[in-house]
Amino acid sequence: MAKEAAAPAVTEEQFFMAIIEQLDGKVDWKKVAEKCDIVSAGAANKRFSRLKVKYGVSDSASPKKTAAPAAEEGETMPSKKATPRKAANKKRKVEETVEED
Repeated sequence: MAKEAAAPAVTEEQFFMAIIEQLDGKVDWKKVAEKCDIVSAGAANKRFSRLKVKYGVSDSASPKKTAAPAAEEGETMPSKKATPRKAANKKRKVEETVEED
């Protein structure tokens, strides 16, 4: 018996269309997963988040964090003070007891 070929993966365009077709406020990831034959709603959501990273798209609700500004030449950045550490607990020595026969 010949094995059946696996269905081709859903293209990014088909995936985006599945999202757009059912948009009315909030994305129903379960519907997107069913339409694109993706395992679960969580997997569809994760795929979308990876595509956003790939294309450099960010959510307006969660702005990207920016790196701290670099010091210009001649300026020094204030350093953080080291947090004092507590002394490590010293192990007690066990007193040896001598047994008499």
